[in-house]
Amino acid sequence: IGDRATARGRGLAMLFYAGIAISGLTNIALFFATGFSSALGIRLFHAIGDSLTLVTRSMIVSHLFVASRIGGNLGTVTTTINLAQLTGALLGGIIPGYSLPFVVAGMLALLVIPIGLVSKPKF
Repeated sequence: IGDRATARGRGLAMLFYAGIAISGLTNIALFFATGFSSALGIRLFHAIGDSLTLVTRSMIVSHLFVASRIGGNLGTVTTTINLAQLTGALLGGIIPGYSLPFVVAGMLALLVIPIGLVSKPKF
């Protein structure tokens, strides 16, 4: 990964989208988990995807804003993400069953990728 991933541009965006894809696919894969061991293994890969998005979103914020404004802007991004997770958890309670909310969350995560690629953000 090295310098190409941390440089401004395509490498950073692709790492971000890879994290979203891993997270979304593993959410959907939880629907097919047959027991505790398989669910735990799937959640391990889900954590890897979430870690990729966590690190890259911090790097994206650091590339988009001047150094004196990074802390406040990262706080705004993190607060927005936390509010979205809270809203998703509340709405997920409406969806019946245990596995179906994960499938819906995974599909929504995968939907973000083409939207992001079409909008062509510049990192």
